[in-house]
Amino acid sequence: MSGQAEQSDDNGNPNFIIEHDDVEAQDAQPQAERLALPAADQNDAPIEGGDSLPITTVPIRQNTNLQRSEYDKLKDEVNAKMDKNIIGLDTKQNYIPDSDLNSILIDDRIKKALPDASDPLVQFIVTKAPRTFLITLLAVENAEKGLLAMQAFHSHDFTDECIPVANLTATGPLKSTNLCNHDWESEEDYCHHCNRGNHITVSGRLCQHKEPLDAFHHVCWGRSRFKDFYTKQWSFSLQRFDTEIFQYANIEDNRVLPLVVAKQARDKVGNFSEVQEARMLMDYLKLNSEFMKQMGENASPLGSDIAAGQKTLSVAIKTLKILPEKDYDIKQEWGRESEAHKALNKLENKHIIKGFAAFAQGGRYHLLLEWANGGSLQDFWKDNPEPQISRSNVKELLNQLFGLTDALHRMHNTKRARSPGGSRSRRGSSVSRTSVKDVQYGATDGNEERRGRRVGFEQTVPTFRVEIPPEEDNGIQVNIQDEAGNPVAHKENAGFENWRHGDIKPDNILRFKDGGSWLGTLKLADLGRAKLHKEVTRKRKVIEIDKWHTKKYEPPDVFIGQGDQSMSRLYDIWSLGCVFLELLLWVLYGETELHKFIATTEVAAPQGTPFWTRKGRSGAKVSEIATMWMRHILEEDPECSGGKRTAMCDLLMLIKDKMLVVKLPENTDQPEKGDRINAEMLKSELQRFLDEGKQNESYLCAYHMTRGESHE
Repeated sequence: MSGQAEQSDDNGNPNFIIEHDDVEAQDAQPQAERLALPAADQNDAPIEGGDSLPITTVPIRQNTNLQRSEYDKLKDEVNAKMDKNIIGLDTKQNYIPDSDLNSILIDDRIKKALPDASDPLVQFIVTKAPRTFLITLLAVENAEKGLLAMQAFHSHDFTDECIPVANLTATGPLKSTNLCNHDWESEEDYCHHCNRGNHITVSGRLCQHKEPLDAFHHVCWGRSRFKDFYTKQWSFSLQRFDTEIFQYANIEDNRVLPLVVAKQARDKVGNFSEVQEARMLMDYLKLNSEFMKQMGENASPLGSDIAAGQKTLSVAIKTLKILPEKDYDIKQEWGRESEAHKALNKLENKHIIKGFAAFAQGGRYHLLLEWANGGSLQDFWKDNPEPQISRSNVKELLNQLFGLTDALHRMHNTKRARSPGGSRSRRGSSVSRTSVKDVQYGATDGNEERRGRRVGFEQTVPTFRVEIPPEEDNGIQVNIQDEAGNPVAHKENAGFENWRHGDIKPDNILRFKDGGSWLGTLKLADLGRAKLHKEVTRKRKVIEIDKWHTKKYEPPDVFIGQGDQSMSRLYDIWSLGCVFLELLLWVLYGETELHKFIATTEVAAPQGTPFWTRKGRSGAKVSEIATMWMRHILEEDPECSGGKRTAMCDLLMLIKDKMLVVKLPENTDQPEKGDRINAEMLKSELQRFLDEGKQNESYLCAYHMTRGESHE
């Protein structure tokens, strides 16, 4: 006991006195530093008749010899910085930003924390093992043992590349077979199991882990210290993503992701996946091309979700759902979509959504994609229920349709990548069947005065009668036929590999806000159905009926009845034609009337889809409802009636005569008159519309000229 000694009085009670040498030490202190002695009080007197202790006043003295070491100071600073930063999705973890490492790990500070460290060891820590040192700093209690641990790491060339380490001390079902046979209770600073050149071992077995992990076999590491190292390493082991590698199949459960869900973010849940907005730390995302690096230029500091000053990027986390269907393989679906994104990133087309990475963790499968801050095209329709016709809007619309078509053309003509292939729309329909149904398109709902009306024009809508033949027990089997009733097979150019998107619909066309523009930039998204074809359609042996795509926008050729036929790139042209038609209706009439059109066309779904129906027992044709509406617009709408030739009129004719066409060409690259055209030809047609709009603004919108004002 320093400063006081314990003695006993005659009755055996302890009596504390000040030792003489400590009194001298106390007297040696400056007067200002001495603590005042407590004043005697009458209450301190012994109680008569009771056991009492002789009281000797003992001054409470500050110990000026104990000082916090530089090792402890650095440890406290690291903990303080970690307390200010937290990241992760399901698993949260404190961490140190890369920017803070530079201020902590400098030669002088390491030398002070480990005063006996050699210069080569200090340089090893700074250049190769900064995170390893910080983990050791938090896991090992003092500088002496910390130095021994870092010397062991240096000796075995254990660098930050070795982090995270496996749980070498695990036992029972968690233990990997022969991963580490080290005796953690050993007092020797030598491990027979890590003597790689000696085949004679104490237990007869060598450890199976990599040689650098032999550093943990040194006596400075025990079971408890290693467990501390294993636990604390995750704060310094955030997952890093590289757009070139792209796919990360098995991320450790403990590994923290450099992501945090954006505040007030709303999940978008679909049949096969859910999407949520998140913020990603840019320091953990490597962008490998100038095109991808443009995304980094949009990164901005964020103070509310992540500590201020760190650059973050808005991303979409797409998580695939686990479905109960036996033939749905979520790993295969994830693999196909990730391969499609990785390959199509190389096209560097601004109308195809960018993918950053695909990863699996804890049995869940995710993709990291660029975040569409404007939602989907479907969302945009709902948010803008009024008609959108104006010259500037039509010009923007044509530019975006051209961009989407160009993206599709690039997908349809590439030799850049491979895909595992496969297919996703659940077959079957829940629509009730009736033999005859009268439908009044445009029936009012009490809110028609402002929704879906162009003021100043009498809006007429067609009334028609839908006859639905009974559905056959064996389902729908449709053969594509020529005029003579013979099945038509079509071939593709054998010189090209090509991707088919496979699920184009308004929900899969995303909108990115672009300054003050009306429509923004539209991008093809959801590549879960994208498939790479390496053979001409005629040569493919398998009938491709994709079970999981969206039935509404699929063409009749998906149900061909010949075993030697398969789906081609022109599948996408039909789907895009359906979207173009709905988009045109929204521009002319607004979202309310578009919704009624969609509801009306769904009546025809039992005999095909809303856009095509059966023709006899083995053929197909464009549905009567879609045909009547296209005819109605051409004959009655102010943009097309009276012989007018406008962009909207030409776009509708393009949809009617060249996109929503059942007949396929014998050669996809050389369609003939009356065949469905390919993306290259579609692009040329849209370019012609744009060129004419530049030369004659009245071509863009006749309604605008009549009204003398726009609805912008």
